[in-house]
Amino acid sequence: MSRKPELVAWLVIWSSFGVLCLSIAATFLGISWYREAAFDSREARLSILSGTVLTRGNNLPAWVSASQNMALVEGDIIKTDHTSQALVTLFDHSTVQLFSGSELQIVTLVSSRFGSARQSLALSQLRGKARIGVAPSPNTEKRFVWFTPQGVVLLNEGSFSVNVNEKSSQVRVHERGSAMASSSGGVVGLKANERLEILAGRAPGLSQPAKEELIFNGDFSQGSAGWRIGNELGFPEGQDIEGTATLVLEEGHPAFRFSRRGSKGTHCETYIYQEINRDVSDFSTLMLSLKFKLVHQNLSGGGYMGSEYPLMVRIDYRAVDGGDTFSVYGFYYQNEAKNRTDNGLLAPQDVWLQYTVPENLKTLIPQPRQILGVRVSGSGWDYESLVSNVSLVGE
Repeated sequence: MSRKPELVAWLVIWSSFGVLCLSIAATFLGISWYREAAFDSREARLSILSGTVLTRGNNLPAWVSASQNMALVEGDIIKTDHTSQALVTLFDHSTVQLFSGSELQIVTLVSSRFGSARQSLALSQLRGKARIGVAPSPNTEKRFVWFTPQGVVLLNEGSFSVNVNEKSSQVRVHERGSAMASSSGGVVGLKANERLEILAGRAPGLSQPAKEELIFNGDFSQGSAGWRIGNELGFPEGQDIEGTATLVLEEGHPAFRFSRRGSKGTHCETYIYQEINRDVSDFSTLMLSLKFKLVHQNLSGGGYMGSEYPLMVRIDYRAVDGGDTFSVYGFYYQNEAKNRTDNGLLAPQDVWLQYTVPENLKTLIPQPRQILGVRVSGSGWDYESLVSNVSLVGE
């Protein structure tokens, strides 16, 4: 009986010691957890590239004009109109270029306060087009999330573009980088030079090559679908002599034949035209190619003004400065009268020729921002030519 108080005392001592140890451990674990979990909010900077850019703070009703190099914080929204562009530089040196007609919200910009270097960035693109450059972060754990109305994309270091409209989001990985896109329970990986379309309410489909054909039915395998046929006549005395654009089978392949005879030395242009209306800001290259054959021309070269050829291709586009313009490529096989041949290329007669314009159309001056349409035609006095496989590929 006399040893019971001693036993109780020892139990109390050891219990207290255990509680103390647990308290010390809990304190150290709490400090460790805090060091790992503590994050500091960071800022981004806005550069106005052109026009008027608007911003709005989180839960604020009014848009205000942005100022050059203004700070952006979580919740801020940036909006560009049809003439403006902006550049957002994030705290980790990643960049986001917003093209015209776009809207972007800063969701999360944080980095770890203590412990291992960690960064978390999240942005939500509500509409329009953005070009994203995710900067490398050596020795840093970084999570870079891109939200769209149709899905979520996890971006790794590299170069990307995202185009958002009411129905879909198109994600493109450029020359370097990788991404994971998810929507409605499905996840798809993307690597360099691949693209993916995310549709609302659907799991993402398979990735595709980044190269994209902008012309619909350029091989005419669906007849004249997507193309409008017409004539532009010149002098009054030739108004009754129209050219024809006829879909034919040539060597087993569909082609359009442009033909006009009995012109009385008057001008006409017989054309097929397709509206495209595609923003090409995120493309690095834009290459035009076609297959054609020149059969007949009685107006030498490109005519008196260097603007009439038995076969021509015209690309209508809106430039980065907002103006509408075009670029013309003509083909001829004879120039006996030594007429001008502005934008003209000498080609053999009665031979099918596969031709790719050597210049990248993205290097045109002024530079294209939006391709409005493509027009293929026969032009001059009397002419006959055939065309197939009209292609405009962006990458």
